[in-house]
Amino acid sequence: MRVGPRVLLVGPLPRSGSSVGGTQVSFAQLVHGLRERGRVNAEVIDTTRRLGRDRRRRVRDFLHALAIAWQILRRARTCDAVMFNASSEGFLLGGPLVWLAARLAGKPLVARAFGGGLDECLARRSALCCSLARWTILRSDLLLLQTRSLCERFAARGEVRHLPTSRRLPTHSPRRSPVCRRFVLVAQLRPEKGYREAIEALRSMPADCTLTIAGAAMPGTDVELLRSSERVMWLGEVAPEHIPALLDEHDALLLPTYHEGEGLPGSIVEAFQHGLPVIATRWRALPELVIPAVNGLLVEPRDALGLGAAMLRLVTEDSLFLQLREGALSTGREHSADAACERVERWISQVSGRPLSTSLPRARLDEFAAPLPRRDSRCEVEA
Repeated sequence: MRVGPRVLLVGPLPRSGSSVGGTQVSFAQLVHGLRERGRVNAEVIDTTRRLGRDRRRRVRDFLHALAIAWQILRRARTCDAVMFNASSEGFLLGGPLVWLAARLAGKPLVARAFGGGLDECLARRSALCCSLARWTILRSDLLLLQTRSLCERFAARGEVRHLPTSRRLPTHSPRRSPVCRRFVLVAQLRPEKGYREAIEALRSMPADCTLTIAGAAMPGTDVELLRSSERVMWLGEVAPEHIPALLDEHDALLLPTYHEGEGLPGSIVEAFQHGLPVIATRWRALPELVIPAVNGLLVEPRDALGLGAAMLRLVTEDSLFLQLREGALSTGREHSADAACERVERWISQVSGRPLSTSLPRARLDEFAAPLPRRDSRCEVEA
């Protein structure tokens, strides 16, 4: 049996007592998937910590990034490659130090930015910070971005690859309701996630329609509105392992977001995998994932009337609902966690120069057949 490359995975894992977002869930699934498949030997540095809200937060963030870089420098010497995973903010804050640590250790760096706001986040930075990012983390051996639009935006920086959001496929057949009546919204709740518009839109729906909202209340959330609205049930934060059961109890997902950092939300991918059509906004990269007449409907941001009209279509047009449900299932299969792990394994093998382990049959490796990215291909888009 051939031993595969040894990779040091650096990123945030879910922790008790901390609000869990899509970044933590995606990184945890990557770690689990790579270890389960056994093609690479994965070691982990967990970067999650409690967020401070005092005036010294930036100092704390920098010291935290410095500590992570020191861990990388110590542990990377026994690895073949380093893979850094972070939100856009964390990517730009800690990325330069991570890049330096990997260079000092003499190891190739794969850098992955979660979410779709890396361009906006970079634009808000000072000229010095922008230059630092462009000469360090954005020049990693491989840059993995979540959306096609970001791939195009950063293609000139170096080797860029498209790695969309993925989730583990359900182990059971999704429930198949013939009608749409039960809507659900899953997100960390902020006003810009559109929960107000969703509640307002529900008021124009038939009396047997309901809305379930799952997510932790972040600063600025109108908790009283969530608790007092008729036909709305707010569950608070729901653990990631309980989301599949929640989706199975509903018919369609709402995400009327206008959140600046929105990428390709894992809630949409999971909804598709459970056969739920999605009504989302024409916002940033969401049209890359939610395709009208295929797997969902799109509405304008902050438009409660338009959202209500789209919801009413799913409620009254049963044939459309069934058509979108089948399209959702098809899209969900394309975004399986196994397929994402396959791509990451190939890229780690490429940058490290080490072949993958042969602990699994060769046929398994070819299941998601796709050529290795070439050095002269600046932005390879993979579905």
